[in-house]
Parts: sequence; structure tokens; C-alpha cells
Amino acid sequence: MSAQVGVQKNIPTLRFPGFSDKWELKKLKEIARFSKGKGIAKADISPNGVTPCIRYGELYTHYGSLISEVISRTSVSTDDLMLSSGDEVIIPASGETAIDIATASAVTQKGVALGGDLNIIRSPHDPRFLASYLSSGGRYRLAALAQGVSVVHLYADQLGSLDIYAPALPEQKKIADFLGAVDDKIAKLTKKKALLERYKKGVMQKLFSQSLRFKDENGQDYPDWEDTKAGQVFENISDKAHDGTLPVLSVTQKDGIVARSATDREIQYASENTANYKQVCPGHFVISLRSFQGGIEYSEILGICSPAYTVLSPKIEIYDDFFRHLFKKEDFISRLSATVIGIREGKQISFSAFATVKLQVPHLEEQRKIADFLTAIDDKINHVSDKLEQAKLFKKGLLQQMFV
Repeated sequence: MSAQVGVQKNIPTLRFPGFSDKWELKKLKEIARFSKGKGIAKADISPNGVTPCIRYGELYTHYGSLISEVISRTSVSTDDLMLSSGDEVIIPASGETAIDIATASAVTQKGVALGGDLNIIRSPHDPRFLASYLSSGGRYRLAALAQGVSVVHLYADQLGSLDIYAPALPEQKKIADFLGAVDDKIAKLTKKKALLERYKKGVMQKLFSQSLRFKDENGQDYPDWEDTKAGQVFENISDKAHDGTLPVLSVTQKDGIVARSATDREIQYASENTANYKQVCPGHFVISLRSFQGGIEYSEILGICSPAYTVLSPKIEIYDDFFRHLFKKEDFISRLSATVIGIREGKQISFSAFATVKLQVPHLEEQRKIADFLTAIDDKINHVSDKLEQAKLFKKGLLQQMFV
């Protein structure tokens, strides 16, 4: 590919060699025909269904600009379905927000049932090119066409008014093939990440249920796990002996405990406003207002946190990472959530309630082996996640430069 030195409105910044013609501007209605899908209810979906099908909600949760593998099936008679011919672009006809429904996906497989509330676009143009075009810069133009407040809609006549810049078909196919290869890489990395996460979940279940156990250095069993309660392992600390200059910490489900300055929450704190904040040290665990959903977070950094949080420090010698994994396990979170006080956003887990949660604690060396094994899996997941994010950013950059 080569970059254009001068930027023209109807010539992309990045092009494949051999193409130099200007892209033509057309209204979408000049190059496409529009129709609607036919309703497929949730109850019509069956793993034993004979016809692959796509429902509009799946465009938000499962599919990108190219649908290469259809996840749902139905047994509804084909006489009552709208079947694809393999050259369609589908766009949701309604949704909660304009930007949500401004998403386009190419269907290149024949015989796929296209559900109700889907706009169907058929055109001599390459559907993969059109879907990528509409899902990149064209997405915001799509969103601008949507109408409604509590529920927004996109109608065929609105779609038809959309301006489309497009090259000749050979260049469309070249672009679509290249982006398809990038999409394949993204799909493979996404699948690899999901498989690793599923493997970790299965291994955790076996390790914490003790159906799978490590041996000591002599090949012997470790001692039985000790039945205890959280209050015997951790204590509640409220250390406010600081001058307010330590970094304010955010306790998040996604990233754990991080400096607030590293997040997008730009809130200013005067030193007197943080005087009653609690000091958090590396090795401390923190119960937040979201722990009933996402578990207990672990701190690797020094800072201060809101007095609304409960800071935990171990009373006995532990291997931190063992409890770091335990406190994120679904079974533990379920037991923890049973102790909450309040409703909705105001749910709180008091230390006295946390202290009653039953725990089984293995020998310190077995804690280490379990934690190190799970952390090694986490490292693999993080490595794949980084590669996945890089691939997505690479595609985003391409979309910004390969379309007009």
C-alpha cells in the first residue's frame, strides 16, 4: 500500500498500488435496494435448529463488520423467513442509542435467516466493503440519521440519503480482502483468549474444590486445608496517619486498584478533603461498593482511598496471590454478595459481615503453587489480550486511512 502525499476529498490517504482513480460520490439509494428482515423470536432459537439465523440484538454483542460464522439457529419454516443470498449488508432498525444502531455487518453466506428489526441492503458493490465503510467513518453519519428519544430508529429512506464514496469494484474487493485478513486475526485472538479464560475457570474450580491438588517437593500430599472464617485471616484497618499527599486510589473491577490520576476521572482533591482517607499499602485488599459484583481488589501500590472502602490486612502469613485469585472466584463472590447491606447502588459489605464468610485455607506452600499456576495462565491471557488490542488498533488506523 502507498500513502497519498496530498489529501483530496474523494481519494483515500492509503491505497493499494495500481489504483489511482477518484472515488465516486453516490447516494446509497442510487447503488442499493432496501428491505426488512422477518421476525425471529427468542423462543424460536434452538441449538437443534436447521436454519442459521441472525437476530438484530446479536449485531451488538457478537458480530463485527463481517459475519463469517453464524451463532444461532432456528426451526421456523423457511416459508416464514427472510433468507440471505450472500450479498447483504444488515443494519439494526432500532435500538437504545443512535451510535448503538449505527453498525453494519456483511452477510456473505447464503440461506441465513435475517430477523425482524433489521434493515437489509443489497447492492452490486462488495458487501464487505460497504459494511466496513458504514462501520468506520460512515458510522457517525449513520448515527446522525437515527430518529427517536427513548428508542431510536433507522428507516430505509434515511439510509438511502446517505452519501457514499466508493471506488471501482476491483479496489473494493482488494480493500475487503485485506480487512478480512485483519478480521480473521482478530477473530482467532478473540477465540484464543476465550479458550484460555474458560480453561482458567475450569482449573480454578478443580483447585479450589480440591479435586486437583499439588504435591510437596517429596511427592507427598500437603496437609488438609484449614476450615476457618475470613475474620481469622484478615483484619480491618483504618490507618489515617498520612498528610494527604499520597496519591488518591481508585478501586475498579476492570483494572484493580490504580492511582486515580491514571484514570479518566479528573477530580481535584484539596488536602483537607482527604484527611480522613484511609492509607492503602501494597499487600492490602480492599472491599469496595462493587465487591458484591466483582470481588475484592488487591493493591500493589501505596496511596489513600475513600473511607467508604474497607481495607483488609492479613493477620497471619499468607501468599497474597492465592487470595487474590480466590477473591475473584465466582463462588466466593456469590457468598460475599449474600452479606450485602442495602439495595442497588448503595450495597455495602461491612467488615463484620465479611468476617463471617467461611474460607478453606491451604498450607502456605500449596497456596504459592496454586497462585503461581493461575498467575501463569493470567500472563498468557494478558499476552493474548495485548495482541488482540494491537490488532484492533491496527484495524482502526486502517479504517481511518483507507476510506473517504
